[in-house]
Amino acid sequence: MNDKVLYNPMNLSRFLYLLLISGLAFFSPTSPAMQTTEKFWSILGLNTNIGKFSYQIEPQVRLVNDPRVLEQFLSRFSGGYNASSQWAFWLGTGWLSTAQDEDTKNQEFRLWQDVIYNETLNSNKISFRSRIEQRKSKGSDQWGYRFRERILISHPITTNISLVGSNEFFINFNRPAWLSTKTIDQNRLSIGLDQQASKWLNVGAGYLNQVIFSTPIQMGHVVTFNVQIHLPGG
Repeated sequence: MNDKVLYNPMNLSRFLYLLLISGLAFFSPTSPAMQTTEKFWSILGLNTNIGKFSYQIEPQVRLVNDPRVLEQFLSRFSGGYNASSQWAFWLGTGWLSTAQDEDTKNQEFRLWQDVIYNETLNSNKISFRSRIEQRKSKGSDQWGYRFRERILISHPITTNISLVGSNEFFINFNRPAWLSTKTIDQNRLSIGLDQQASKWLNVGAGYLNQVIFSTPIQMGHVVTFNVQIHLPGG
């Protein structure tokens, strides 16, 4: 069965304009000392709703094109309260393992709190997520505090396929000894396609540009693959 096409050039141009503006807000010119790498991130989300409450378990595997291969493994659990069709409030916790080299790994524990606001502009769905993170590296008694702001825009192409773009910037509130970045931590700009394959399955793939403001600056060209499974709730 062919999907009904919802493509509208005017709405698509607005989508791209909003995404471009959000990305340029934290754009940094290429530095001669910048290190670039190619990466692949895979994400699996298990989601369910019980009344106005939502829950998610989400493991992530992040590969890199260098001798480490497995750069990061992230596991996290979160729960949220959907106050209305526009506002939601979430709490989460996670554990991140990062390979510094072939033999050394850094373990990081995280807590976070989200405020999410959803809006519709013409046919575009826009989501603003503000996150406060508390982070602690294994072996250190110092906590790091970070702010993350993400804008995500979804533009329908057919009845079940959407063009999705987002930009997220990261700001450090403090600098514990184990942190390698300054006040501006990183920026992630992404674009891809999402498909609602069924009422319980969403799949997506795309490209993400990651800039980490360490010394030297690191840029990652990331291919992403995302699977979200929606389990029956109550």
